Amino acid sequence: MNSLTGSLKNIGLIKAGLAAVLAVVLAGALVHAASDQLKAARMTNSTLASQIDDKVGELETALGIILGITLDTNVSAIFSIGSTGLITVQYDLTLPDSTALTMGTGGDVDIEYDGTDLLINPAVVGSGDVVITGGSVELEDSESVTLGTGKDATVLYDGTDVVINPRVVGSGGVKLDAGTLFIKEQADADTDKAAYGQIWVNTATPNTLFFTDDAGTDTQLGAAGGTDMTAHAVTMGGGTAGTDIVWTFDGENNDGVFSWMEDEDYFRLSDNIQLLDNVGIIFGNGSDMTFQSTGANVIVSGSGQLSLDDTQLEVRKDSTTVILVDRGVNDGTLISLKQATSEEGRIDVSGTTVGYQTFMGAHWAQFLGPVPQVEFGHVVVATGDIIPLRTAQQNRGPYDIAKLAMVKMSSSRGQRAIYGVYRHLEKDSEMNSVSFDRKGNPVASIAALGLFVVRVTDTAGNIANGDYLQTSPRAGEAEKQVDGSMVYDPHLMDKTVAKALVNVDWETVSVDPTLGYKWKLIPATLHSG
Repeated sequence: MNSLTGSLKNIGLIKAGLAAVLAVVLAGALVHAASDQLKAARMTNSTLASQIDDKVGELETALGIILGITLDTNVSAIFSIGSTGLITVQYDLTLPDSTALTMGTGGDVDIEYDGTDLLINPAVVGSGDVVITGGSVELEDSESVTLGTGKDATVLYDGTDVVINPRVVGSGGVKLDAGTLFIKEQADADTDKAAYGQIWVNTATPNTLFFTDDAGTDTQLGAAGGTDMTAHAVTMGGGTAGTDIVWTFDGENNDGVFSWMEDEDYFRLSDNIQLLDNVGIIFGNGSDMTFQSTGANVIVSGSGQLSLDDTQLEVRKDSTTVILVDRGVNDGTLISLKQATSEEGRIDVSGTTVGYQTFMGAHWAQFLGPVPQVEFGHVVVATGDIIPLRTAQQNRGPYDIAKLAMVKMSSSRGQRAIYGVYRHLEKDSEMNSVSFDRKGNPVASIAALGLFVVRVTDTAGNIANGDYLQTSPRAGEAEKQVDGSMVYDPHLMDKTVAKALVNVDWETVSVDPTLGYKWKLIPATLHSG
């Protein structure tokens, strides 16, 4: 019974509500229908106008009670309805938070305030947009248009510049997906701004594209398909340890690469450099040395010296002079020969005479059979055998014949086949390109002429400065030159090995305990070669 009673009450309330709504609608219709006549009557009869105002007020009060609207005593009307049906709201319309003003026949658009932001949704139903016609949207300085679901990007005017920030949230950029970007030309870059660069178009004919850094340095971009560097300083690379900086020239058929080798600390080129005639490379802070081609010669000029440190100089030239040394108009040294910075000899010129200072001429040779126990300064003699040429060197001409001798230690007094004085064995690694066929055997260097040393012994007595020397009965040792009667022979002969440059008094020389006799190494001028 209670449920039935409640339902009947609800039905009664629904009927009452519908009646109220119907009354409101009818009242509105009556007001609208009579509005034009009432206005006309009020214009002609003031008494009637007062009565009409009173009745309208009563009607508005009744409508306010029905709709739940309370009018302030100073408010005469909430809205007015014109002859065309246009409703004009007379005062501000306030909606609570998250209460929407809905527009469209199908409730297509909502406008609401959610307590923080004003929300406009033109696609509640359908897929419409917000379109502004006949006016503009204005934002105050530093107020932004925010884009993105997460408020990722902003566009604003800061009072001076339009600022686009695509990285308010995230790491996005600004993209132009299609079309052309036009930049108006101007006479110069704008005022520099710290931590900002400028891209701008200069008013040249034709105009030119520039980049200007925050220090005011201009760099022209894109000139003739390339880049003109007008900056006073250009830095490449990010200073990353162990990372080379590579500049690649991408050609159609051939490429070039110019690299800074970070760890090695030098520049590297992948191809040759060509310098035009009379264009050189200058070395040194004060133009110390210049390499320059005149078209026929490479000229090295300057006040410094051309030094090759820990490397080998190899010069090749066919059918002409390979090395030309010209002293100029005065006498002096042509070539200085040094070891460990100390000068050991030189080649000089004086008038028409060329001098070879500290001269000694040597020949290559090989020992016949195994290399004997030969020592520096020992005398060797030719065996009569000649080292043959390599096959490739044979028959190159009538004068290109084998000449180097096979040798052995001297072993008797006054031998005539003197070849010279032993110096050392050459390094095998340095003898691979010689013209003679050494058959893998060691090659000896034998001093034959000039200033050198020789080992002498006491078999012919004391030696005086200037005495000629010959072979002795002791292997490899020289002695004072004597005749068959053991008398000094002062003549330069075919058996002469050298001429002594010092006196030797054998009373002052001790016996070699290993060899069992006296010997000494002395300076001498060689005459065997």
